[in-house]
Amino acid sequence: MARARRGGSPASALARLVGDEGLAPETALALHHGLKAASLEERCGLLARLIPWLPAPERDAAIAEALDGWRRWMADADGVSPFDPASQDVLSSWLPEPAALAMLEDMPIWPVGALAARFAALGHTDRARALVMRWMESPAYCAPALLRVAAAAPPEARASLRAELLSLVGELSGSQRATLVREQPVASAAVLGAEVTLAAAEAGADEFGAYGALAALAAVAPQLPEPLRLRAARRAAELYRDDPDSDALAHVVSLAPWLVPAEAARLVANTLGDVAPRNTVVSVLCGWGGIAQLAPLLARAGGDEALLAAAGEVQAALG
Repeated sequence: MARARRGGSPASALARLVGDEGLAPETALALHHGLKAASLEERCGLLARLIPWLPAPERDAAIAEALDGWRRWMADADGVSPFDPASQDVLSSWLPEPAALAMLEDMPIWPVGALAARFAALGHTDRARALVMRWMESPAYCAPALLRVAAAAPPEARASLRAELLSLVGELSGSQRATLVREQPVASAAVLGAEVTLAAAEAGADEFGAYGALAALAAVAPQLPEPLRLRAARRAAELYRDDPDSDALAHVVSLAPWLVPAEAARLVANTLGDVAPRNTVVSVLCGWGGIAQLAPLLARAGGDEALLAAAGEVQAALG
């Protein structure tokens, strides 16, 4: 538990501890036991984060305890909610049906999209859609919530929802479409389709720059069929060439597996050529735009030419 509490909020620290791999049941149980000394505000959100990794009996107890904490907080309506949005999402996805129905009384304090997705997963697609439509009038809010519903719904219920979603997506601005698919790449590819998802990601480039499109392209590319992954990577390289936003470099690098080697080599040479003359050797090796960050591009570029180009820039930095 001490590891989970170091740095940032306890919930965010635990999220970092869980990471992409999740937790072994014995680790989740140990953390669950360690939460007994935590305050109500800390315990509820952290319990929710542990729910997916606990064995069934302890998981049921954790759900009940988290819900009890929520009810006590709702009764007092005092202070900050014991759940952050991510914890609410996790807890919602594990609610038994009676508890999900009880949460209807707490709309919209409890997040509508998360609860609607749970109803869809429980087989109540019509109820889920009605919940979204009741509370979310603007397409900018309705589309993300309805996409969650469609992704959680049985396949046979998706067709009508997809048609409705495509209409909603058409009402969004380019940046809103890119944000939608960036935040829900798996659901977007599964429900909207690969071509629509890629087009939405590309729409994030506007008069303010290409960052929105680059972030969205990097998020959706792994969910697309191989030909569209290649297209996404090619488009990202083109956008970055025209607008080399320093904040977007990491997104471009993540697309390295689908770049053509020549494009990867060009990105390496241009980036290092910009970084090397103005930075220390340490920065050239490990800083932004340095060898370490560009390693996936170097690997994709391959061949002696790209490696020699990188070595030449390091040599130049050494003077």
